[in-house]
Parts: sequence; structure tokens; C-alpha cells
Amino acid sequence: MYQVLDFTGKEIFLAYVVIISASLFLYPLTNIIIGLLEGVADRWK
Repeated sequence: MYQVLDFTGKEIFLAYVVIISASLFLYPLTNIIIGLLEGVADRWK
């Protein structure tokens, strides 16, 4: 029983780490995309 709880705890922790690292990676990426879109919008004005 203890091993099962430990395993699920590790799984939850791993998923949490993956989500945080993905958000940290995607956040600057979305900022770059937004910046590019704003630059294109300024050119089309």
C-alpha cells in the first residue's frame, strides 16, 4: 500500500514538473509570437 501511494505521489510530482517546465518554455514562445504579430499589424496599418 505504501509503495502504491509513493508511486502515485511520484507520478503527480512528475506531471507537475512537466507542466511547469512546459509553461516556462511556452511563455516566452507566446510572447515572441505576440511580438511578431504586433510587428506585422504595425506594418499593415
